Amino acid sequence: MIRFCSISVNQVFQRKGLCKRSEMKLLKKLFGRQSEEEPVDNTRLVRAMHDVAVNDSNATRKKLYELFLDCQFYIPVPELPDRLRQPDPAPASEPMRIGLCGFLDREGHKTTPAFTDLEALQNWDPNTPHLIIQSKPYFQMVKGTEFEQIAVNPFDPIRKMLRSGGFITRREIEALAEGWVPISSANTGVVELQLRENQKILIGQPANPPSPAVLQTLMDTAETIPDLQALYLAQLGFENGELQITIGVEIQSGGGKQQYEEIIQKLGQPLQQLAPTLNFCLTSTSLGQDIKRLGRRFWSS
Repeated sequence: MIRFCSISVNQVFQRKGLCKRSEMKLLKKLFGRQSEEEPVDNTRLVRAMHDVAVNDSNATRKKLYELFLDCQFYIPVPELPDRLRQPDPAPASEPMRIGLCGFLDREGHKTTPAFTDLEALQNWDPNTPHLIIQSKPYFQMVKGTEFEQIAVNPFDPIRKMLRSGGFITRREIEALAEGWVPISSANTGVVELQLRENQKILIGQPANPPSPAVLQTLMDTAETIPDLQALYLAQLGFENGELQITIGVEIQSGGGKQQYEEIIQKLGQPLQQLAPTLNFCLTSTSLGQDIKRLGRRFWSS
């Protein structure tokens, strides 16, 4: 889960020392304006982070995630790519190599920082070069690295905190990279992924299905769950080209959300090592009906 806090965040962060390089094809709209004469306005995002710190609920988290999917971040880099050192650099349309700064937090998690504004970035390091990057391509870029989390608005312990901040976990990074809005359940730990309004996806059977070990584990676990009726295998394709394996879950009618989450937890627990990011979808939803119709049933009671 995201851990947002408006006080004592400096106790979490250590000085940066770890760097990780990532290479990807950057789209024309990846970079925001580089001119500081027109700074990015993330006022609503900062307010939403503060709201989560004060009142952590599904409503405040949903608002925050939605803003995460529609914002720009200031990203510190070890050095600017050559083509971006021009006074007025053009957006990148070809593959470009950029570096991402990083550090280890106190628990040893590989962490990369992102900032809501220039002042917050300079409060962490006043001399680091940086890029302004659209949030969703940024999440996609971090997803392709070994970073375990993103630290939003960290700051040097010798300075005072200027902005609310916190952590975006690996699971949340992967969901946000695909345009999902992840909502965590406090009771079961299940993360509910919500499609954004008007988001387009393609549904079909995967060309590269999960390994036989994953499917066999799912079937073995399903045999132990009385209320489970069937499992379906499908692949979701997103507009950005991302593909996501999803398991449709059909349960007996009359079960509520709590029952569904408990079943998902039982199915996913044995797969934490084999397939930690496997998604599930209840077949009673509109998306689940399409998964049931277009996917492949591989287990039934």
